[in-house]
Amino acid sequence: MFVQRAAWFLLLCAVPAAYGQAAQKSPADLALDKLVLQVKAQSDADHRVPIVTNAGNFVSYVVAVKPDAKLGMTPAFHAYEEQRIDKQVSEAGSAGGTDSAVSKGSVPWLFGFALEHGAVTQSVEKNNIVFRGNVANVASALKNKDYIQSYLKLHSENALIRNTAAVSFSVSFRTSQSDQTKNTLAGYAFHYDIYNHRDPRDKHWDSLWAVARSKMGASLPNASGALRDILESDFPTEFANWKQRADATVRALPATPGDGDIRSAVKAIADDLLGIVSTSPKVLTVVESVATAIAEHEQIKNDAIATINHSPIVSFEYSDVQQSAADAPTTTSAGAVTAPASIPNLSNFNVISGLYFVAGSQFTLNAGTTIFNSLPSVGKTGRVRDYRVSGQFDVPLPEIANIGKPTLGFSGMYLHLLEEPLGEQVKVNDVAVSRTGGIAFFQSKLTLPVKGSGVKVPISFTVANRTELIKEKEVRGTIGVTFDFDSLFSKPK
Repeated sequence: MFVQRAAWFLLLCAVPAAYGQAAQKSPADLALDKLVLQVKAQSDADHRVPIVTNAGNFVSYVVAVKPDAKLGMTPAFHAYEEQRIDKQVSEAGSAGGTDSAVSKGSVPWLFGFALEHGAVTQSVEKNNIVFRGNVANVASALKNKDYIQSYLKLHSENALIRNTAAVSFSVSFRTSQSDQTKNTLAGYAFHYDIYNHRDPRDKHWDSLWAVARSKMGASLPNASGALRDILESDFPTEFANWKQRADATVRALPATPGDGDIRSAVKAIADDLLGIVSTSPKVLTVVESVATAIAEHEQIKNDAIATINHSPIVSFEYSDVQQSAADAPTTTSAGAVTAPASIPNLSNFNVISGLYFVAGSQFTLNAGTTIFNSLPSVGKTGRVRDYRVSGQFDVPLPEIANIGKPTLGFSGMYLHLLEEPLGEQVKVNDVAVSRTGGIAFFQSKLTLPVKGSGVKVPISFTVANRTELIKEKEVRGTIGVTFDFDSLFSKPK
């Protein structure tokens, strides 16, 4: 009985799903719908012929299914890049000198740069310079010199190269040191995308953008005129022959044609036209005009962006944190602080997931652990330093004219220290103190973009019940600057 009920349940679930898939039309079908209705509304062949011999009527079909149409989509892709809120440009959230409680699921495709002030889990204010990059992607961009071509060429390579491209790195440097350390390296990190299809150039979204081109192309008279001009100037003989074939195809229809007869005839005429212009580079200028219109059309653009942003993200991050005596404060309210001279470095392992939440917002969840890279020769210090879990909601705000779309973020972290944070005991007034236990943070952050530049300015406010080294409540504000080169690289030339 249980098996039968389970089978019926699966069947009931499968039928609506299958129906929805069957009902979903391809970009080509959507592009042909308007023409089919126009032809169907005519009473005879003499009235049908002018519709199917007007090449401009087929522009939505051509721009939707042209084999290399993606190469003309830079304006629409750039509009998406400008609004992304899933990228981590600054230092990893698990690093020692970052002012972010959470690492986001995506990182810059090429490279990014950040200036950070503060350290969210520590009591010492730091000024770090952070550089993020991807070796494989940069190499492809330098060779192909085009935002879309560099992505397509790289992802046409073998699986080893594609997986290499999924790995990016970051390096952070201290801009100032105390007399206690001469090491300017603050740490480094590696980020690997396990599952991430947020890039607008990803083949997962080919059909999505094709549908957008079809919808937009049908409403652009300038695109229709441009297609006719290209045919008349570059393919005059082929264009004349095409019109004759289209005329003959329509006149061969029955006196009272059915819907299937009309669709077959219209599709044959459309495919015939596509065969003429499919290799024309000038038609890509028509595609680009449609892509520009998509970028400016709020509804079509936002529908495409929302679909991409619904895609989940799973990534992994490893951070090596270079600790020094400068990470400890010199004084507290309880007295002078003395830190050990020899301090082990840290390794943090962090799993990141990113999910669409509601109304364009994103939720990011981190879970990780930190271990000591080395252990002291004496003492009972364990290898595992801490466990941590953190989450963040990012809410896009309405666009501000000449500035862009700000983002408001709310994040929280719980970090449980199992051992002394520096691997050695810290002394206050020469008395050893324990700093293990739970630490809770809450952070609000407003990120202001500089439109069209790739620059963003995050301003954050953090409240903590304590920090790693000081068991005192702490409230602080921080400000930084980030630069994502992807936004500039994706700009139409």
